Amino acid sequence: MKNEDIKSPLEFISKYNIYSMIIKKFQLFTESLSQKDRLQDTANGIIKFLRDNKISTWEEMHNNEFTRNVINKIIDKAAKSFDEVREIKFLMRLELSNIDELNEMLDKLVKEEDYMKCQRVKKKIDSLTHQSQEDYIPSTGI
Repeated sequence: MKNEDIKSPLEFISKYNIYSMIIKKFQLFTESLSQKDRLQDTANGIIKFLRDNKISTWEEMHNNEFTRNVINKIIDKAAKSFDEVREIKFLMRLELSNIDELNEMLDKLVKEEDYMKCQRVKKKIDSLTHQSQEDYIPSTGI
């Protein structure tokens, strides 16, 4: 910004406000990226912990009281708000659920009108469906 570009104090304030708004939006954007990474890392760590302890489904996790308590403490330490708790649990459930459980989750999310999560669940269902179809395709030798 050159001095000759600014003709009045009001113009300076106007340009300054625009720049500060851009900076603020960028800061909010980078904070949200780091928040998403932190939540995803937490969910991935919990899933690794579960798999290391031979727990591979959402139901198995809930049936094991010790594991459930450990995971709740991990989530409580990692999450800064109830929304973050919900997001971590959503990410975990997304990884630990089978197709039927994911379809139930999808129906619930549609009723709640949470279409962003619906899209993520649908993508996971599609990837599992595609994966299971590949398992059943007989080898043709081609």
